[in-house]
Amino acid sequence: MNKFQVSSNNVFGRYLVAIEDIKPGEIIFKDEAVVVGPKFQSELICLNCCKQIKSQFHCCSKCKLAPLCGTSCENTKGSHTALECETFSKLKPKLTVPMLLENLHLITVLRCILLKNQSDSNNWKRLITMESHLEKRRRTGIWKIHEKTSQVLFDLKIINEKDIESELVQKICGILDVNSFELRASDSQELLKIDSLCGVYPLAALMTHNCVSNTHLAIDNNFLMTVRASVPVEKGSPIFFNYTDVLQGTLNRREHLREGKYFECLCDRCKDYTELGLHLSSMKCLHCKNARVVMKKPAKSSQLTKSDVWLCLDCKRKCTGDEIKEILEKIITVFQQIDKSDPKSIEDFINYAAKDLNINHYIILDAKHVLAGLLRNILDRSPQQSKKMLLKKLEICKDFLPILDVLEPGLSRLKAITLYEMHIPIVQIANKEHDAKEITSVELLEKLESSEKCLKEAIRLLLFEPPSSPEGNLCKRAMDEFKLLKGAVNEARQLAKMELEDKKTIQMKRMKDKLIK
Repeated sequence: MNKFQVSSNNVFGRYLVAIEDIKPGEIIFKDEAVVVGPKFQSELICLNCCKQIKSQFHCCSKCKLAPLCGTSCENTKGSHTALECETFSKLKPKLTVPMLLENLHLITVLRCILLKNQSDSNNWKRLITMESHLEKRRRTGIWKIHEKTSQVLFDLKIINEKDIESELVQKICGILDVNSFELRASDSQELLKIDSLCGVYPLAALMTHNCVSNTHLAIDNNFLMTVRASVPVEKGSPIFFNYTDVLQGTLNRREHLREGKYFECLCDRCKDYTELGLHLSSMKCLHCKNARVVMKKPAKSSQLTKSDVWLCLDCKRKCTGDEIKEILEKIITVFQQIDKSDPKSIEDFINYAAKDLNINHYIILDAKHVLAGLLRNILDRSPQQSKKMLLKKLEICKDFLPILDVLEPGLSRLKAITLYEMHIPIVQIANKEHDAKEITSVELLEKLESSEKCLKEAIRLLLFEPPSSPEGNLCKRAMDEFKLLKGAVNEARQLAKMELEDKKTIQMKRMKDKLIK
């Protein structure tokens, strides 16, 4: 039985609403993509299995055009269908391999067009009824980019009546831009990395946007999407998904939605100038130096102007958007120029930026994210791990957790990875300090139990990930590490017990000696 129904109103248009109370972790629905293919400016992928091609590729022996990862892929059922293969064959010699490789995004548009010619045209009907915002896009920059797509398809005679069918191509491009989800290659092993694919999911596309989502999306290697409730969803509530980067500031999120999705976000986070109390866009006051200078109301554009008023919540002084813009541009320029392979350069930048920005500002968070990844790579390669680096990594993880608790409550992939990364330095620092006799066995036990708690929660969250995904593989690794950590905790418990018994014995001896005297 479905846990949702399709509703509509003037604010959201068509959207999904819960028809019963849904618990965190419960599946709301599963959705199959009607089309999967290379996104705009895609890297080279196999057109059949959708794996990345990093070196030599094999051309399909039938159409002599489609890049495949190898001969074994040619006889496997995948995205390069018999209809697509036949269409490619008819396009020669006009369509060449170099031309195809330069215009890989055309494949996705072509796959949409080919849905019309399939014996079962249901997928075409589901695709073509999606929102394209055709009139809002007309004669804009993105319209002109896609005019080139129409011209190539016309030159190849994939479309024939140019005036009529180029409009259809623009509509398809609009549907792809507005509704598609970014996907990673089926063999990707990098956490959170989005690769060169996009997919259109008819049901998932009906989820309305909110900058604080109430759903958790997971897509497996066969591109099947599973949508679960990330927090309790009450009957009658809209089913939300966040279309933007959760750690971006309000101006950037709203601009992304305005330019790419054609609507103004009016969610609670966007309407709150403190960003739910986190101050991800707040500046430091030029006068009282407190870090709570906020924009009084959302700007109409990401380009700040004189008319945009910023207010210090402490001393009530005002400044203009122009002043804020000048500070931000200077900081962003410095960030672009620093050596991002050097931890000290990034730390120096964070200290520099913190003079003008709230410590939770999205620019500082971005720098901390880069630093955390760099420290992880250095520590993984180093046989002698620096306590200073371990402490810095732990500090960054601790900085992110309270932010994610607010912006990605409940089931959160980012939180799971942060907790996993956090448990490692806790263990390593505790062992170093115990070996150096800087902490007692009791304190060692407390720290290891703290790490165990982090890892246990990370595993709980990662269990909702597809087993073959990078996050699913991380879950397996975390489970193996949990067994080892459990053993270390038991050993520390024994040491702590012995330490307490020794301490008790010493105390009793002292009392006895005192009584004798």
